[in-house]
Amino acid sequence: MRVLQACALAWLLLLGAQSSFAQPAAPSGNPDESVENSPAAAVQKKRGDCRQEGTSQGLRGLDLVDHVAVCVLEARLACLKKAIEQKACGAQRRSFITKCLGS
Repeated sequence: MRVLQACALAWLLLLGAQSSFAQPAAPSGNPDESVENSPAAAVQKKRGDCRQEGTSQGLRGLDLVDHVAVCVLEARLACLKKAIEQKACGAQRRSFITKCLGS
């Protein structure tokens, strides 16, 4: 029963994360800004870090997939909490979360 509840919670969190990252980033007006600073690149970097962490723990298959999903969502949630504490809104919040996930 707890596994079902955990899966449902992870699924809901994943849907929320997808909708927030599906929005295009506001143009910064800085032509020197590289693609590496995009929200998608930050998530991919964090996903790679989480995957490496999971494989170092000996996780494989679905256990590794679950670990990566939870790890990325927990990291995004931590960054979102920091952005809320700093009262960041709109483009400033998106930028903060992108930088936070990329670090």
